[in-house]
Amino acid sequence: MATIQKKKVKGKYYWYIVESRRIDGKPRPVVLAYLGRIEDMLAKLNGEKKIELSSRAHGAVASLWKTAIDNSIIDILKKHLPLQKRDGLSVAHSLLIAAIHRVIEPASKNAFSDWAKKTTLPDLAGFEYERITSRHFWDQMDTVTDEQIKNIQNDLTSMIINKLDFTPETLFFDSTNFFTFIDTQNQHCEIAPRGHNKQKRNDLRQFGLAMLVSKEYFIPLSCEVYRGNMNDSRMFREYLPGLLERFKNTGIKSNDITIVFDKGNNSETAFKEMDEAKLNFIASLSGAHHKDLLDLSTDAFDEKNVGEKKVWCYKTEKILWDKKRTIIIYISDKLRKGQLSSIDKSLVEKLKELEDLKDRLNLKSKVGTKKEIENKVKSIIKGEYCEKIIDYEIKKYNGKIDLKYRINQEKYEYLFKNILGKRILVTTRSGWNEKEIIEGYWGQSYIENSFKHLKNPHINAVRPQYHWTDQKIKVHTFCCLIGFLLMQLMQKKIAKAGIKISHEKLIEKLSEIRKCRIAKPIDVKNKKIKTEEHLETSDEFNNLIYKTING
Repeated sequence: MATIQKKKVKGKYYWYIVESRRIDGKPRPVVLAYLGRIEDMLAKLNGEKKIELSSRAHGAVASLWKTAIDNSIIDILKKHLPLQKRDGLSVAHSLLIAAIHRVIEPASKNAFSDWAKKTTLPDLAGFEYERITSRHFWDQMDTVTDEQIKNIQNDLTSMIINKLDFTPETLFFDSTNFFTFIDTQNQHCEIAPRGHNKQKRNDLRQFGLAMLVSKEYFIPLSCEVYRGNMNDSRMFREYLPGLLERFKNTGIKSNDITIVFDKGNNSETAFKEMDEAKLNFIASLSGAHHKDLLDLSTDAFDEKNVGEKKVWCYKTEKILWDKKRTIIIYISDKLRKGQLSSIDKSLVEKLKELEDLKDRLNLKSKVGTKKEIENKVKSIIKGEYCEKIIDYEIKKYNGKIDLKYRINQEKYEYLFKNILGKRILVTTRSGWNEKEIIEGYWGQSYIENSFKHLKNPHINAVRPQYHWTDQKIKVHTFCCLIGFLLMQLMQKKIAKAGIKISHEKLIEKLSEIRKCRIAKPIDVKNKKIKTEEHLETSDEFNNLIYKTING
């Protein structure tokens, strides 16, 4: 049910017709009509003429637009993209408004016009919303090449480093994939085959995204779309030369950088290339490939303060990929807890299988020879370390085979103390202590958070992409990353002002700020009108955020 509500703006009260609606599952006040001040409503009742033009969403689009202008992002786009105009917009402006749309309301290009007319973005960017159709975006996106995207990223990286006084000392690399609904029979899309999907949608085609972000504010410095079935190790090998070239083109010295990545990206080729470029790194190692390190007794470990935690760790050296490397082994309580939970669950299942086997032996049914029974037992207890902690004995007497088994508590406790929870790190930063190396690796969560933002269905989502060719998927993803960059730059600005707020809340708060425009006749005979504009918000916190970003 609609209600009449008043809001105080700059000391004056204004009246609105407001209705509560559910948006993303939460009740939100939605302005249906602007009534004005008391005298305005009296004038209406008395028959005086007054023209109301609009009340449109303003805060979010204005903040994103100003961030793009203030940080020369639109200038960088215009520098490298074709100058052709369609429906009054250059290619650069078309991509930017697509990016802003994707940040605030991830929807298809076909839905852009209906969304834009409810905002002040047409005024800010100078376009007629009814002309901006999906065909408009298709034609503008069609002019964008891989080379142009690469050059834009180079200039954006230079801008971030030089203009924002940003020192990229520690950078975090990772990759993810996005499932699509591209038809199996589509032959025009090679970048999205089926593969191992990180969201468990192995039944769908997917494309991958590799990204390098900063430690401060998760600012993206390098991004690349790749084939969805490419494994992490190969992808990193192919990504690395382009990254080193970007460092060179933007004046970043490789030996000043420490890049952090996970064990899935490891390969001898990649490590040799980083050695040649003198690029420092912190990476994790697979315990399965380095059992000598995994089996080290924790008696040699020391307790160190890392952040707000106490961590048991051990520092050593080992020859890896033809060079002596610094190795850190530390105990992750979170990893240990997860491993222990899996082991205990597996033990319950395996002990039940052993009990079933023993019951069959007691029934004197022909289960097999002693050797065959032993092979069955080994098969049952294999996995999740269970073969290390389950003792068994098979005896044959009086023509009968007997099976006895038990959990060896000493072995279980040894496993808990000396094996479980161990993470192995390798680094070129031999001068760093255990605390610095572990803290550097823990920063990997920054890029994982970045991917969470890009997979948030309500804010700046990459999917669904509504495109099904390689070129369009790349340009669409690039637009999403421009939007993500704008978000991070806004976060950086408000964080410096001491404001902490999530992406979702930031856009929600800014979206509540509307711009009202009304027109009054001042000379009916000569058809002259007076236009007034003012911002509508009753929340001081919203005002603070808006003013911090927009000045």
